Amino acid sequence: MQRSQINWQSLWVDFSKMFLESAEKYLSEILTKQSAEESNAQLQNFINDINQQWLDLFNQYQVTPVFVNAMQEVMQQSAKKLLQIWKRRAKQNKPITSVQEFYDLWLQCGHEAYNKALRSDTFQNMSCDMMNATLKFWQTQSR
Repeated sequence: MQRSQINWQSLWVDFSKMFLESAEKYLSEILTKQSAEESNAQLQNFINDINQQWLDLFNQYQVTPVFVNAMQEVMQQSAKKLLQIWKRRAKQNKPITSVQEFYDLWLQCGHEAYNKALRSDTFQNMSCDMMNATLKFWQTQSR
């Protein structure tokens, strides 16, 4: 599969399937575990699994390494924030008790990490490179 022929929809569908399988495997009991250490370990295993899935899929679909590294950094920052909040709330005896609450927290952490990444030099340079490549592509197509 050539880079210019990446089927992003298929990549997203594949990742979503893998994500849901990991969520079922690692998170099915996480909200009911009595031990904070057990819950923390399950959450860390889930994050590690998701991280590896990103790398495997990007490899399979031959996504450019610059994009992979940038998205990997977003994933790691998001996961780090999620774990911090998870542990803090467990210590405060205010654990996350519902899937909706977990999902909302996951999205919040992801949005914060992604918004921060968008303002970084790495993302700015990557966007510029992608725009230049797009313009060059369209120039070659119009000849």
